[in-house]
Amino acid sequence: MMANRKSILIVDDDPMQLKELTEFLSTMNVDCLQEQNGYSAVHCIKKHHPDLVLLDIKMPGLDGIEVARLIEKLQPSPSIILMSGHADCVRDANNAGLKVFGILDKPIPLRALKRFVEQKLLN
Repeated sequence: MMANRKSILIVDDDPMQLKELTEFLSTMNVDCLQEQNGYSAVHCIKKHHPDLVLLDIKMPGLDGIEVARLIEKLQPSPSIILMSGHADCVRDANNAGLKVFGILDKPIPLRALKRFVEQKLLN
């Protein structure tokens, strides 16, 4: 990662989704990290301290809601944007009392994602 650049960790168990989001976010002058499960995401956050975590809710093992709960306990704690293609997961996330910056439905509306990233990292 380059000094003084903001970084985003993208966590999704779908390799195609990871690739698409990384390619899109890389055009915004931010460094992108990738992980495919919740356990490796928590490790990556502790090691690299990203500014923002784009986190899939529905993943095998440690799901996104549990990862978000763990992230909130870290100091400093990165901002979190949750994403899911399942309406029940979005409802669960809303009911979990998490302090997330945003929740996006899949397929991810790239214009909304760009707005969130600009609002949180680039202003």
